[in-house]
Amino acid sequence: TAQSPLAELFSIALPTVAQMASYTIMQFIDTLILSHLGGVQATAASNSGILSFTVVGFGMGVLIIVNTLVSQCFGRREFERCGRYLWQGNWLGLGFGVAVLPLMLLSGPVFARFGHPADQAAMEATYSRIVLLATPIKLVSMSAGQFLLGINKPNRVLASAILGVSVNALAAYSMVLGKLGFHSMGVAGAAWAQDIGVTCEMGMLLVMVLMPCMRTVFGTLDLKPRRE
Repeated sequence: TAQSPLAELFSIALPTVAQMASYTIMQFIDTLILSHLGGVQATAASNSGILSFTVVGFGMGVLIIVNTLVSQCFGRREFERCGRYLWQGNWLGLGFGVAVLPLMLLSGPVFARFGHPADQAAMEATYSRIVLLATPIKLVSMSAGQFLLGINKPNRVLASAILGVSVNALAAYSMVLGKLGFHSMGVAGAAWAQDIGVTCEMGMLLVMVLMPCMRTVFGTLDLKPRRE
């Protein structure tokens, strides 16, 4: 039975939205769980999360072009060229992620300038430093996800996003509230939980794009940086 155009649209759009939204959902979960410790902790994570996302979000926006370039090759049936754009996206994401790491050093002064109470500003800086540490990971994840969307594998992207958010929720519950054998780490625990969730999402995506069949058909081991 042929799929209706509307159903086809949603089957592609939902995973795309899920990958874009997973990072924001993780931050929402962190803030929600931190609210059990008090308003200051939740506010600190929320403020810091918004500022951190403005940095990471720029890289994510740029890497959407991987989807465009891969899907053009896929449509022309130049399957072996698709992997090239996956890796150009990975290199760009890694480069951007490394370039923003020095911003971690500015987290303290930036939040101190906002005029927030000293304890809140310290928590905001802590959350920001830890979250920015995972910027290269998130951007490689973004590139891999856009590659899979470009070759018409949206459900794999959706599954990875669900895994990342689920792992983040479990890690935040454990590390923020001191459950499942962990001691309560507060705001730092929430930030590390997000990094863990992002890493799991990336790991699942990389496993999918580096499967033998993907390497053979789509050239996903074509690692060579290409300036052009």
